[in-house]
Amino acid sequence: MINKAKAKKVLVIGSTPSDSDSSANVDYGTAQIILSLKEIGYEVILVDSNPTALATNKDRADKVYIEPLTVDFVSQIIRKERPNEIFPVLHNSLSFYLMEELAHSGLLEELHIKVLGTSQQTIQKIKQPETFRKWMQTLKEPTRAGQGVYSQTEALGFAEKEGFPLLIQSQTPTGEWVQEWCSTNEKVKKVAAAHFLLSPHTPIFIETGLTGYKLIQFEVLRDKKDQALVVSTSENLKTDESDQKTMIMITPSQTLTDLDYQLLRDAALTIVRGLEIEGGCTIQFAFHPNRFMYYVTKIDPGFTRSTLLVSKATGYPIIKLSVKLAAGLTLDTLKNPFNETAYLEYEPTLDYITTYISNWSNGTSVKRNSPKKQITGEAMAIGRTLEESILKAFRSLDTADGVTLLKTATHSNDEEIAEHLLHAQYDHLAYLLEALRRGYTIEELSEVTKIELFFLDKLAHIIEIEHELERHPSDLTALRSAKEYGFSDSAIAALWKTTADEVNRLRNAHDIVPVYKAIDSSAGEIAAQSTCFYSTYEEENESTAIGKKSILLLTASTGMNDPRRGYDSALLQAITAIQEAGYEAILLNSHPASLSTDFSVQAKTYLVPSTVEDIVQVVQLEKPIGVMVQFGGPEALELSKALTPLEIPVLDAVPSYLVSKEAENDGMIELIQPLLAELAIPYAAPENQAMADEQIEVISISDGERVLFPGLIEHIGHLNGVGTEPVMVHPTQTLSEQKQQKIKEYAARLALALKWTGITTMYFTIQQENIQFLNLTLGTTQTIPFLSKATGFPIIPTAVQVLLGNSLAAQLDLKENTQTISPAVYVKAPVYSFSSEPEIDWMGEVMGSDRTLGKAIFKTFEAAQVHLSEFGSILLLLSEKDQDQAEELTRRFQQIGYRMLTTQPLSQQLAEKGLVVTALDPSFESIDKSSAKRINKKEIQLVIDTRASKTKTVKEQLTIRQAAHEQNIPLLTSITTISAVLNFLELRTFTTNPI
Repeated sequence: MINKAKAKKVLVIGSTPSDSDSSANVDYGTAQIILSLKEIGYEVILVDSNPTALATNKDRADKVYIEPLTVDFVSQIIRKERPNEIFPVLHNSLSFYLMEELAHSGLLEELHIKVLGTSQQTIQKIKQPETFRKWMQTLKEPTRAGQGVYSQTEALGFAEKEGFPLLIQSQTPTGEWVQEWCSTNEKVKKVAAAHFLLSPHTPIFIETGLTGYKLIQFEVLRDKKDQALVVSTSENLKTDESDQKTMIMITPSQTLTDLDYQLLRDAALTIVRGLEIEGGCTIQFAFHPNRFMYYVTKIDPGFTRSTLLVSKATGYPIIKLSVKLAAGLTLDTLKNPFNETAYLEYEPTLDYITTYISNWSNGTSVKRNSPKKQITGEAMAIGRTLEESILKAFRSLDTADGVTLLKTATHSNDEEIAEHLLHAQYDHLAYLLEALRRGYTIEELSEVTKIELFFLDKLAHIIEIEHELERHPSDLTALRSAKEYGFSDSAIAALWKTTADEVNRLRNAHDIVPVYKAIDSSAGEIAAQSTCFYSTYEEENESTAIGKKSILLLTASTGMNDPRRGYDSALLQAITAIQEAGYEAILLNSHPASLSTDFSVQAKTYLVPSTVEDIVQVVQLEKPIGVMVQFGGPEALELSKALTPLEIPVLDAVPSYLVSKEAENDGMIELIQPLLAELAIPYAAPENQAMADEQIEVISISDGERVLFPGLIEHIGHLNGVGTEPVMVHPTQTLSEQKQQKIKEYAARLALALKWTGITTMYFTIQQENIQFLNLTLGTTQTIPFLSKATGFPIIPTAVQVLLGNSLAAQLDLKENTQTISPAVYVKAPVYSFSSEPEIDWMGEVMGSDRTLGKAIFKTFEAAQVHLSEFGSILLLLSEKDQDQAEELTRRFQQIGYRMLTTQPLSQQLAEKGLVVTALDPSFESIDKSSAKRINKKEIQLVIDTRASKTKTVKEQLTIRQAAHEQNIPLLTSITTISAVLNFLELRTFTTNPI
């Protein structure tokens, strides 16, 4: 181990939402990196721009900077902190690109800063497609056909020669490699044209797609002594690599023979040794189903989604080991953290199967042939058989009754079934099962879907069990068999035409109950103290009740466990607060990227679906003194309604008149209108909400007698004018003290009347000085991590204390009914991306803070990779109510050197006041279309558009906004934001006046 007396300082470059396919995965990996470096004696400095990330909590790294990941800002931090070493989160493209830029600037050499782990040269070879192919040829490892092309014509020529599907990779100005799958010449033309318009002298790389090949991932570790091992393998159920929407990943791989495995294992070890990888690496292979051959398709140093799944599935701390190997330690010096006796030189052996499945529901647009993952949730499940593992994983996405999602396709006609088999969505598994019910053979399904017969045979076995259940209602043998293969009580009840309660009673009467097995990387061959368990129907139970006072924490279903909502951060803080209060914490969660379920957290964890059936079984074993739901998301709150009648002690059960709509957060105002009227709290009618001048978000904590306000947040428009999530600022900038007190008065009145204990977020609008209630959310939201970081106020720990019976009055160090005053201004903004289709994808969040609102907004733009130009042309499009601001804005912008463009009527008004403004050319095109053309031609450097969105169609709104986004041009939508940005621009601009 590194001597702590000689501890070095390392700067970890974190993640940015714009190049992460799942911010939860990157957050988990970053947190593990920090923990590992601290364990071996490093002082860790983190720079990251994500306010919701668990890794950016103050208790993670020794110092945390939430700043834009740009050369200027990171260089400033490096000169201030003087780290000895730097560690980029290599899963993240921007962090590596930023490290390269820092190296090219000479700063790393000047300050003698070393890059930990695998060399920059090696990573560059891996990340650039052409050098990747050349390096694989050097190692005599096969890759698929591909080449760099410099024109649309060359791209079409390759498509004609090789056929479809094709994978096109192009590099953005920030260094990120973007992928697009193409199945037509039209798509090739579109993708190539879009790239060459922005980067005419930079090639794109085009490769053949591999359909029907087994998609295999190897997780490999190597140290500086050239010792290397394979941790585990995983296999995609689907064999179409262009289909990213139906990802079902299984570990260990199921269809490789021993000869197949040894061939790929040898290749994996050859690659990590040839590339001199120091640490962990994911290697992806495409293996031919009928011939003894393969292609190397991708190499990812660091960690990937596959790494997280395998880490949780095996109990083998891959990311932590990878970091320690990168820091110079070796495999023969590192011990198993679960027993501290065995060295981690062995390759894990598993006696169970883990399935990972992603969810794309809840309104998220899923576009065909796009590699962008728009995942709204993900789950993992462990079983002794593949059938059990798959069924548990699928029902983990459906907390309602564990069967609804599985029966999605039941009412579909044959044409719809055929369509879904060809064009799979997140519920593909349900349609595969329904096709088998309707007589499809596994050979027919394999022909259509390209899924291996082995996997389809397992699904056919599930249908056979269904038929057996239907033929033998209430039969104990059929019941036991169904439970062993992963059927829920609800699924069995549907086949028996009875209720889940009746099935549950029959099971318990005959002692057909689950046992819990420990996650174990050695199949029991090496003694280990695991704190993580999965359920199965066998004889021996490896989990015994804690025996101390314990609290069970429930999470949202993984369908709602969206990392942007901050649930994982809330859960981890809740675990710590429970433990500090003298209780044991127990967690029920099945999210693979949740740090709260990591073995290092030291909370007993059950990796089981968040359904009533599974929760009740855990409660019966552990007998906790209480269950908490508000830190796990809306559907965890919904579960409280079903648990309370079962006499399970839910400490924060939602009032029955609210819970029915809480998961949807829709119609809440209708449910509480009578209460609002009784309390004399005005509320905004839905049709008037868009006309509000301001919107305020209020976070409160109630113990039933008092209400405490950690902070008020003001909404100030939308970053780049897109999406539904607002830009938020704390402290409020335009709200008078009188209005703040009135809002708090209304919020306190309502919080106490709700008879709800814990955290409530309320939304108020202000229209013409009138304050009106808008909506509310119970429990944690994505705003909580932001406000906690902005104020330093322990929101989650305070709420936990309240639930444990420690009143607000008893928590003497808390300031009653006051928000923490901060000398800085904090801004949080969502980041969206536009795909090639006119739709918006949520990517994550960024945060900026500084002494003024203008500086904070500037940092937020920079963090989102949107840059404010120091000069150029501004497009000015104002709503009717903002027209009176036109003259002042124009004069001030022109004073610091900007040229203004606006509509013809407004330009005439400004001309009458002596201002020279360019009028947009009147034509048959709409203002939005003509403006978008100017933006795409880079004639405009800043867009101001405050026009009410309800006066325009979605398509019209996206015309300008998509153009602004694609050109990285700031788009401001509120007068508050415009004023703050203008103040900042004036401050950074020197004044030049004649004598």
